[in-house]
Amino acid sequence: MELVDGELLNRWIADAKRVAPAPITEPVNLEPRVEPAVEPELKITTPLREQPVEPEAPACPHCRKAMVMRVARTGANAGGNFWGCSAYPKCRGIRAIFAPMVVK
Repeated sequence: MELVDGELLNRWIADAKRVAPAPITEPVNLEPRVEPAVEPELKITTPLREQPVEPEAPACPHCRKAMVMRVARTGANAGGNFWGCSAYPKCRGIRAIFAPMVVK
């Protein structure tokens, strides 16, 4: 490292304060863009989203009326879905939506 002071320091400060002139540039001549004579055929395909399959409502095992999907509010299956008879409370027929798995 070298300690700089006096005349050299004043010259460096003066050089730093001076703004360098902007470089002279020539204007760029932009030619018009040439478009292709035939436009390419772009086929954009959207991926098909699989729609969730709604299970078909079974018939009530007691009265043979259509069943509707319900949600258990209490008990061991609380929050789970099940099929309940559309004639409830006259008919209390119920059916599980998915058969329980048997583990051996």
